[in-house]
Amino acid sequence: MEGIYIGAMGMLSSQNHIDTHANNIANANSNGFKFDTMMSKVFEEKSAYRNEGGARTFIGDYSNKVVDEGIITNLRPGQTKLTNSPLDITVSDKPDGNVSFFVVSRDNKQYLTRNGEFELDEERKLRTMSGAYILDSNNQTIIVPKGVNPMIDKEGNVRNNETGDLLGKIQMREISRNNRPNLNKEEGSMFSYMGGINQLPISQSEVQSNTLELSNVDMSKEMVDLMNSQKSFQANQKAFLSYDKVLDKEANQLIR
Repeated sequence: MEGIYIGAMGMLSSQNHIDTHANNIANANSNGFKFDTMMSKVFEEKSAYRNEGGARTFIGDYSNKVVDEGIITNLRPGQTKLTNSPLDITVSDKPDGNVSFFVVSRDNKQYLTRNGEFELDEERKLRTMSGAYILDSNNQTIIVPKGVNPMIDKEGNVRNNETGDLLGKIQMREISRNNRPNLNKEEGSMFSYMGGINQLPISQSEVQSNTLELSNVDMSKEMVDLMNSQKSFQANQKAFLSYDKVLDKEANQLIR
């Protein structure tokens, strides 16, 4: 039976790797997206049980051989491209290893994002292209009055481009290496934070307008890794089916 377990666990692990690489590839053109890596380990001993009639019966010990430990998100900055919009901004991280994020709100929940592609909605509120509203230092949305052409300076202040009047300051928070495990990836290149975003230190990093941070996905590497994961799945599938045939043959011979 151990061969069946080895093949099945290998198939599950390979499929998880396939899904991870496929998701990275699908989001390669999403601004501010950070790629994921599925981490695996081997030779974890487990005990197998059978649940029957409310009773849990011990079957035996087995080794999973391959076990997925979870997904790690790489926060390395993506490449920067120039744009023609003064509402497009990127944030520059400091050398201390901390990573800065813009604070946004959607459906009354706060999130972090590196996607600095902003626009004004019908009410002239500053938001991301996916509909999350940019929050200021007081956790309020930033509104640009009608007829005002906005610009964003290096401190993240949204100003009237003609008069220099302050319209709001974009709230930014930073994540240290120790806090990274508390980040949870959400849709739209956003992250939630366990413990509350307001508990994170305020970022003093500078921003640059007329620029956008692209995803940090390496397409060529992801394609190679995806194909390798598919080959691994097929190999484990063949092993699983081979063991299944052997066990089926042994069972039929024993019955005779």
